[in-house]
This record gives sequence, C-alpha cells and structure tokens, in this order.
Amino acid sequence: MTLSRPKIERIVVPTDYSPCADQALAWAVLHGHTFGAKITVLHVVERHLHFAPAGYGDAPGKDAVEEDRAHLKSYVDERLGDQGLEIDLAVEIGEPPLKIREIAKRLDADLIVMGTHGKSRLEDILFGSVTEKVLHHTGCPVLAVPPEAEPA
Repeated sequence: MTLSRPKIERIVVPTDYSPCADQALAWAVLHGHTFGAKITVLHVVERHLHFAPAGYGDAPGKDAVEEDRAHLKSYVDERLGDQGLEIDLAVEIGEPPLKIREIAKRLDADLIVMGTHGKSRLEDILFGSVTEKVLHHTGCPVLAVPPEAEPA
C-alpha cells in the first residue's frame, strides 16, 4: 500500500502573543514552506462583559479591534519579516476555541497549528485548555506544539 502525501494548502495558526504561540507560528511557517501553503494568523479577542455609556456591553469597540489588527500586524512582521509565504491576518471577537474552529472551517483549513503550555494548570484541568477544545472538536488535523519544540 502506498501512502499519498497530504494536501495542505491553508494553515490557521491562532496566537495569544505568548512564547507558546511564537513556537506554533514557527512550525506553521515550516509547514507553509514544506507544502506551499497559505497561512492565516488569527487572534481572538475574548468577550468580557463591561460597563459602557449605553449600558453593559460584551464586545470591544471598532477602535479596539483596529488596534488589535495593528498589534497583530506588527507581531507577525517582527517575527516573520519576508518569508516568501502568503500570510493573512484575522482578528475575531468571541470565545477562542469556537472562533478558531469557525475560522478554520470557513477557510477550509487543512491544518491548525497551535501552541500548548506543555503542562497542566489548574484551570486547564478543571475547564480544559483552548488547544484541547480545538483538538477534540474540529474537522481538520491540529498540530499541538509544546513550548520547547524548535522547528528544524
């Protein structure tokens, strides 16, 4: 039996700007070069109930989202420079595991590359990590990258 090479044309890599997310981004770039894939770097802004002039609000304003887009662009530019890859940026508002799965499905992603802290924190034990929630409930492969995993 001959195994066929997987087709990877679109990679989604979520970031929370942590060192773990940096490692995932490096692995996504490695896979992007290997497969000639497009990469979408995604940042999800969590909703938090807050007091607003017109009452309570649950989403950041347009200015805050634009600031997040600018921050994501500088983050990617600083870490990647010109890699010769097609890299898209996306900022979404919502629950990170749900939005990551939604964007991956919308883009017909072939792979999601995510960082993992590599150790269990109490919150992760009680509620599950974002990576775990994506890993177990998505329709495409997920590469979970621990912080010490350096791409070759």
